[in-house]
Amino acid sequence: MFQNYLKVALRNLRKYKGYSFINILGLAVGMACCFLIMLYVRFELSYEDFHANKNQIYRVIPRWMNNGVEMAQVWTPTALAPHLAAQFSEIKAAARYVPWDGEALMHFGERVLPRERLALADQAFLEMFSFELIEGNPQSALQAPFAMVISESIAKSAFPDEEPLGKIIRFDDKHDFIVTGVFKDIPANSHLQFSYLAAFVTLKNFMAEYGAAEHVLENYSSWNYSTYLWIPRQIDRKDFERRMTAFVEEKSGNKSRTTKYTLQPLADIHFTQGLRGDSANGDLTYVYAFSGVAAFILLIACFNFMNLATARALNRTKEVGVRKVVGAFRWQLMTQFLFEKIVDRAAIRHCFVFDHRHHRRGRPNEFHEKQQTGLQERAGGLPRAASGAFEKLRHVQAKSSAAQQRREHDHRERRSWPDVQPLSLQVSQSRRRGDDGIDQHADFGL
Repeated sequence: MFQNYLKVALRNLRKYKGYSFINILGLAVGMACCFLIMLYVRFELSYEDFHANKNQIYRVIPRWMNNGVEMAQVWTPTALAPHLAAQFSEIKAAARYVPWDGEALMHFGERVLPRERLALADQAFLEMFSFELIEGNPQSALQAPFAMVISESIAKSAFPDEEPLGKIIRFDDKHDFIVTGVFKDIPANSHLQFSYLAAFVTLKNFMAEYGAAEHVLENYSSWNYSTYLWIPRQIDRKDFERRMTAFVEEKSGNKSRTTKYTLQPLADIHFTQGLRGDSANGDLTYVYAFSGVAAFILLIACFNFMNLATARALNRTKEVGVRKVVGAFRWQLMTQFLFEKIVDRAAIRHCFVFDHRHHRRGRPNEFHEKQQTGLQERAGGLPRAASGAFEKLRHVQAKSSAAQQRREHDHRERRSWPDVQPLSLQVSQSRRRGDDGIDQHADFGL
């Protein structure tokens, strides 16, 4: 049965090439556009998903009023992270982070390393975020000054046949860093992007060149660094922000109460607009707009597909009628048309690959015998459930074959009957002839 459905579907596909091409291509292009747009939407919504503690990490955002307009930035003082971690028991860890050089000039001996982004971060940064270290100890990789972890791609490029741990990398021809770890390349769906990550305590040595090394790691006058907090348990954000703001005002000696410190969840960073110093560039408006466009394109493609299928269905009413006359059930017709649509989906590559040997013609009994023999051979190695289905199919085909044999037998018998004319026709002919001793006025209307 399914073999017959496949034959009919392929024949219709080849017979109506123009219709098949338009129908299949229209739906395929619509689905392809929809899938491409949804890939973009999925990527935008997947930012920071690879972090195991995504829902427990917050970034501190200072906010203040300037001429009636609320201002916000990602920059915080260096003293904020260690002081908050020591004051609030809800905080498991606090880390400072700052991008230092967008194209860091690094050397290993005479070899020039790829010019990628250099950043500074505290030791807790590696414990808080899920940046996996392939080599090195995440508990101590960024503790000492001039300690540095590098990305996997940098390690393969700089040390293709060497062990990177312990190597000395020179930055800007001034500072020597020791490689203490190698981390996997950061996915693109992260607002934190760097290839070289050095210990934050190295900042004191950097600032010594400018005579500002004293108290640089813990002061409230240098606002150039981001602060991240790891808060594992559920908290009342409004209450925590109120207490945090009061603590910072008291610690810093600023009693003006013009600056408020708020918490920004890590999941919201990519789609937050209007923050000074932020590198996030996502926009939920575009995500919603592209999602609507994808749904509209798919809807139009489906309508086009259904309209063409409905228009063509009017040309197949005769076929449906013939199939019903010969005994087809409604579910068989539905199965056939559904099977044709399945074939349409695979027709882009296979619509013209058709074995003409399936067009062999023969008497109906021969066709049923060959089909039944093939089914028996194929059913031999199938599971019990599939064999049961083939048994039912063979039973139906046997009944169809028996009915065909009965029709042929009845036809042969009718052809062997004598050519007997009706009595009324014989009488009328005898009256006209008036022969054979039959009275022309005899009454045969008994």
